[in-house]
Amino acid sequence: MVLAGFSLGAAVAQLVAVKEERVRALVLMHSVLAPARLEVDSWPERLFAQAHFSEGDEWVEADEVAALVEFAGDALEVFTYPGDGHLFAFDGWHEYDEDSSHRMYERVSDFLGSLD
Repeated sequence: MVLAGFSLGAAVAQLVAVKEERVRALVLMHSVLAPARLEVDSWPERLFAQAHFSEGDEWVEADEVAALVEFAGDALEVFTYPGDGHLFAFDGWHEYDEDSSHRMYERVSDFLGSLD
């Protein structure tokens, strides 16, 4: 099972993924939660993840990202994109960035294709 979410949906997906044994992969787009919010002692060995957000996204806290990177280790890939748009991948939204959106979806597609 793969869980993915955008913004608040990413936070919900992350909360479920760390506890649900059937989840093998997680894609976080435009949000991450710090380990302290996950209510688990360690990152599940079964769970591989990607996180995607813009460099200046005011809704993504750098200290939470750093803590999650340390907590998840090699199981988490983090990708940042130029700009400060929160929902840069939403076509038609005022923050939409075609190049960043395309790059993000390519990376997600490659990630999903690499899963067993």
